[in-house]
Amino acid sequence: MTMYVLSLAFFIACVYCQRNRVDLNFEDGRLDAGWRRRLSGGRSLGVTGHVDREGNWGIGASFTFGRKRRSAEQMKLFTLSLEVDKCNFNLYDVDRDDLITKEELVAVFGDNKNTTELFEALDMLSGDGTVNREEFLYVMHRTVEGC
Repeated sequence: MTMYVLSLAFFIACVYCQRNRVDLNFEDGRLDAGWRRRLSGGRSLGVTGHVDREGNWGIGASFTFGRKRRSAEQMKLFTLSLEVDKCNFNLYDVDRDDLITKEELVAVFGDNKNTTELFEALDMLSGDGTVNREEFLYVMHRTVEGC
């Protein structure tokens, strides 16, 4: 009987605490009780116990911790801007073979009319379908503003 009274007092004391959870279950002559307190950072403390009519009893304690996961809705979006030296040959020579192909310009700027016109202007000296470093330096300063 004493354990029943203590369990009831425990329950009443903890019911009014914030972030606490108290569970009581009386079934087939056995009283099961549990208390869990949520802490910050996904952690929690817990105590459980039971007692039956014959006086058998048991207690347990637990500590859990976890990592909070952010959902996609909670993530902040950033707007980035990148400034590069548009007159740098290596910016366009994607495969680093010292030649710029139309495909490499398309990889940088996308497949559009302006990319095609820029490549044709850069390749106007040799017309061989590639732009080497010397062609690039000679033509770029004459065809692109700021170079």
